[in-house]
Amino acid sequence: GINVVTMLEIFRKLSRSPERPTHNIIFLFNGAEETPLQAAHGFITKHKWAEECKVVVNLEACGAGGKIILFQSGPETPWIMKYYYKVPHPYGQAAGEELFQSGVIPSDTDFRIFRDFGGLVGVDMAFYKNGYRYHTKFDDFKNIPLGSYQHVGDNALSLVQNLANAPEVSDPVPTYGKIVYFDILGLFMVSYTTLVAAILNSITVIISLS
Repeated sequence: GINVVTMLEIFRKLSRSPERPTHNIIFLFNGAEETPLQAAHGFITKHKWAEECKVVVNLEACGAGGKIILFQSGPETPWIMKYYYKVPHPYGQAAGEELFQSGVIPSDTDFRIFRDFGGLVGVDMAFYKNGYRYHTKFDDFKNIPLGSYQHVGDNALSLVQNLANAPEVSDPVPTYGKIVYFDILGLFMVSYTTLVAAILNSITVIISLS
């Protein structure tokens, strides 16, 4: 529910803006996701608009409330992080991406469908706090703090606006490997390639052993 409200508010704000984005924006309100991911698959493989899609911002939930976390990005498109850096409340961890894609977490999202069947790149963000309320009668609007709505609204609006005007969407830059990313106290993001990560880790080990 919270992500639907967010999308509707973003749609309202963008539709009333005098500035037109460089790229078209498609809002996909998807209900057939749980058994498993049929709606995303149907859209990206059958809909006439699917071929126009280049980037996806997927809003997910496995909880009710808290901050919405960036836990998947890419694949192999570090330029997307440049636009996520600009959101008001950055919050993400590449460790979540590793855990999720390793299969340790028995779950999946539409992001994989858009990536694997549509060749799209983008970001996958989700609420995870208060997971015990998820899919129960307590998973409703009144049990979600207002700050959660503000957090996802600010971040999603900023990201959509930035990507809708990003030159890389129509003129892709060369891709290279995975990146490590994390936020610092929700103030800003840090990211670097896995090669840099390996070098930093090696230096740390050498220093600790010396």
